[in-house]
Amino acid sequence: FNLLVIIAVCVYVIPDGEKRTIKQPVVFAITASCSVFAYLWLILILAVWSPDLVTPAEGIFSFLFFPILLVIAYLADIGVIGGRKEEPEVNLDEARASIAYAGGENLTAEDI
Repeated sequence: FNLLVIIAVCVYVIPDGEKRTIKQPVVFAITASCSVFAYLWLILILAVWSPDLVTPAEGIFSFLFFPILLVIAYLADIGVIGGRKEEPEVNLDEARASIAYAGGENLTAEDI
């Protein structure tokens, strides 16, 4: 239920007519799959393996999953997992000239 509420809030706060894109889909995929795994893990330990009881081993594994997620997400963020496309360098003078040539002569530097 909490996952659905979080998704609903994330969708609701984007103003009408605007859109957002995920800049690093690998990191998003890792965190999304880990959040789904967390719910499945809770079902397994609380309903299947030891109903209504968390054993010490289950507690230790649950505690260790978070730092493991952090390391994997960090490795994806820096490009070790999934690779990372370098964003091309933009020459600002060339970009300004291109915009002016395309009809933006009246734009200020802040508009560009």
